[in-house]
Amino acid sequence: MNRIPRNVVVILILLTLVCISVSCLLALSDPPTSAGAQAAVEDEGYTNVTVSESKFLEARAYCSDNDYFYFDVHATNQNHKEVDLYVCAGLFKGYTVRHH
Repeated sequence: MNRIPRNVVVILILLTLVCISVSCLLALSDPPTSAGAQAAVEDEGYTNVTVSESKFLEARAYCSDNDYFYFDVHATNQNHKEVDLYVCAGLFKGYTVRHH
């Protein structure tokens, strides 16, 4: 009967542990939400905030490499002007408000 070499078994066990660890971390991380994006914009002093649905993986065009989500936001700034914003977000990080 053929036996699996010990180093192959060790590698398979390590890969399994890494997959389980990554899955647990992702499960514990809440994905960014419209409510979180709205709160981030309101925290910067904007009012009448309207948040669109999130866009996944399209954030790279508007946000940093660590962002995987973005939201289109329409709001009123401190000068009472209506503005359009992006709110960028990623796993394990907060929200970043960016101006068009």
